[in-house]
Amino acid sequence: MRTPNVQIFFVGGLFATSLRPAFADTVNAQAKPYLVGGGWIAAIFFLALGLFFILRGIRYRSVAQDVASWPTADATIISSGVAARVFRDAQGYNAKRYIPDMRYVYEIDGVRHENEVIQMGLADLGYMLETQARKHAARYPIGARVPVHYDPANSTIALLEAGQVGGTKKIVAGVLCLALGLGAFVFAIWTAGLDAR
Repeated sequence: MRTPNVQIFFVGGLFATSLRPAFADTVNAQAKPYLVGGGWIAAIFFLALGLFFILRGIRYRSVAQDVASWPTADATIISSGVAARVFRDAQGYNAKRYIPDMRYVYEIDGVRHENEVIQMGLADLGYMLETQARKHAARYPIGARVPVHYDPANSTIALLEAGQVGGTKKIVAGVLCLALGLGAFVFAIWTAGLDAR
């Protein structure tokens, strides 16, 4: 089973630790500039991060939908294995993921291309267990001839497998980030309107 998206862990941790509610009519005069400034910085950061996640998720889903109509070519696997990557979540814990890692070559209109994308999003998500990643990589031993889907408008873009992984989770993470950004924006405006003491 594939692992939960790292972005959602990250956003969830930040959601739990940021922007504590404050119910007061005044604010410390020395702290006020930092609270307002911090609110603006947090708002910009989370809004930008949210847009990044959403746009990336939409792209994954869009490409996955288009792949069905892309032409195919014969590709040759030139390297195949598994890469271990360590992600750090919002609580500071390391989470190891195993990614099928390979390269393949294919030729379009006499031009040789080299690529490494198996499926949209797989390199971002991977597997929790190394055996799962190795089982996936085993489908593509070195020297194997396999069909590859390529973008007719840009033949440097290619995928071994149709579909996508994690696009919806990226969109959900993006929406959470946007919510945090809007919350930080409201916090900054609200704090700016408090009387300093």
